[in-house]
Amino acid sequence: MEESLTEVERLTLEAFRCIDSDMLTDAIGCFDKIIELEPNNDKVWTHKGKTMSMMAVNSREGGSRSITAIERTSNDQKRLLKEALKCFKKAIDINPKSDYAFQNQALTLGRLGRKDQALESNNTATELNPNNFEAWIQGTAWLMNLKRAEEAYEVCKRVKQLSGLDMVDDSLKIGFFVNFASALVELERYEEALVEINRAIDLDDKSPLPWVKKGDILFCLHMTGYLECFDNAIALEPDNKLWKE
Repeated sequence: MEESLTEVERLTLEAFRCIDSDMLTDAIGCFDKIIELEPNNDKVWTHKGKTMSMMAVNSREGGSRSITAIERTSNDQKRLLKEALKCFKKAIDINPKSDYAFQNQALTLGRLGRKDQALESNNTATELNPNNFEAWIQGTAWLMNLKRAEEAYEVCKRVKQLSGLDMVDDSLKIGFFVNFASALVELERYEEALVEINRAIDLDDKSPLPWVKKGDILFCLHMTGYLECFDNAIALEPDNKLWKE
């Protein structure tokens, strides 16, 4: 099968195999070889930038991937993030209508703590492609981070009305329902928040964050069961100090 692939296709396949194996430096090497062959391939510039951004903040602890908080990001990590931004700029220069490039640029800007710029880039992604659910969901996270819960709530309402939400990956849907619940909590609409967080748990009851959020909501509602929710989160991730607090 691979014998019939072009060199670019072969290198692309190898790059994603490397990403799946956390061999991010090797993946970037593959993307560089593709860029030598196709310097105006905007998708590959975006793939390279995304991989550099991943390499800057991702680490392995106890066999699971963790994200480094921006305040603990080293100068080397920030350098990688800035190099990633150069890749996204190149991709956007080649193809100004690439929602994929704007979406990943937003993620990297956010990792650098440039949240307003991240939101602006993310908004461009959704304007270019209203069916980019990952960008919509990412946008609600930025809004919540910027303490703009009312706007996050309005965005979540809009996303729920889009016909393709049921077809997106469960992990994205879980993120969406958690963000929606978080916005509702900030607006003190706890009963509605409970409905949304239960949707997340129904999709995956092995994810600790929805259990923590549900515990918070039940506590705000003066309802029983919140301690059991926190216990579930601790059982799923016993080494996470946030759950124990």
